[in-house]
Amino acid sequence: MRPVGTFLTGLAGVGLWSLALMFLSTDLRQTPDRAEEMADELVISEAPKDKPPIIETRPVRPISPDTFASPVAASDTGGFERIAPRPDPAPAKPERVAVLPRPQTIDAGRMAFGARTLQLRGVKPTERQRLCQNSDGTPWPCGMVARTQQRLFLRNRSVACDIASANWTGTIVAACRIGDMDIAEWLISNGWTEAADDPALMTLSEAARSARLGLFGDDPR
Repeated sequence: MRPVGTFLTGLAGVGLWSLALMFLSTDLRQTPDRAEEMADELVISEAPKDKPPIIETRPVRPISPDTFASPVAASDTGGFERIAPRPDPAPAKPERVAVLPRPQTIDAGRMAFGARTLQLRGVKPTERQRLCQNSDGTPWPCGMVARTQQRLFLRNRSVACDIASANWTGTIVAACRIGDMDIAEWLISNGWTEAADDPALMTLSEAARSARLGLFGDDPR
């Protein structure tokens, strides 16, 4: 009987192994399908959501086809006109400025630099000997006062003049500035000199005369 029991026990073991192999093969077949399903779910979850369309609210400029038509298709077949090219702009000329130190006032409208003399452009220099009248008719030395006013304005500061060189002989006529202030405009606006022939300076001179400034007013001392 022992050989028969041994045989039955072995047969039962073979059957159990067969069932185990069947279940294992079934799980192996189902594993790739599950992996594909998980991959599909991941793709769906990462897919961007549809955004609403952007609607332009800016006004649309109408364009006429005739305005932007091709020149080849234009009705005017008379040919094209060749236009001369624009000329190149002329190069800006460098500004000629000479800085002159320690100006000495000869009289209102004139300065001296050693033996050299400079008269301000656009003014009639006020002579030192000039006399003006007060409202009551009494004279006052307006020429000397005008000279003193220019000297106080300059205060021995350097002046920048539109001349090519700081070396000249005799007397020259030029426009000069201290910083951004034109010296001739300052003198005329305050009535210490009169304008020569410049329309803009003559307007300033008339305004000073109307306001009775400087030479046109009373003795300010």
